[in-house]
Amino acid sequence: KISPHIVNAVILYEDKHFYHHIGINPVSLIRAFRQYASNTPHPVGASTITMQVARMKYDLNSKTIGGKLMQIATALYIDLFYSKSEIIETYLNLAPYGGNIEGIGAASTIYFGVPAGKLTKIESITLATIPQNPTKRGLNTENGIKNIENMRANLVKRWIDEYPDDTNLVNLANMPLN
Repeated sequence: KISPHIVNAVILYEDKHFYHHIGINPVSLIRAFRQYASNTPHPVGASTITMQVARMKYDLNSKTIGGKLMQIATALYIDLFYSKSEIIETYLNLAPYGGNIEGIGAASTIYFGVPAGKLTKIESITLATIPQNPTKRGLNTENGIKNIENMRANLVKRWIDEYPDDTNLVNLANMPLN
């Protein structure tokens, strides 16, 4: 059992076109390739949730051209043979949440003391930001807490754009985590 809030938060944060692509986002891939080719210092990412599942599940090195091509091919395969709900469930079960915490079940229990099916919206939004950079956004250091509070506030703004009735989350996002 996984809260629909964490599913919505992860899709909003990681891959807003998740339900509308074939495992890869060609526009994002082209943009990222152009930035890579022009040696942009901090290029944007192009990995969809499906591509991240391919990388995590099959331990692919997506930092090389060959590894990225394998990741793309694997994501296309995954999207062809698995439903979107199976893909997001796999992502949430494999995602890193800092230290040796892997998967939403462990993260929700360790960080908030609740099973993944009982996560609130603000807890879901908070956890959704960690897997993109679990080392930098861990809740075990003062810097990590500050980083996650900033990312949570940014995601709450995007959440409210998507779900305008949830303006009460602004106050919750401004509360300290510790």
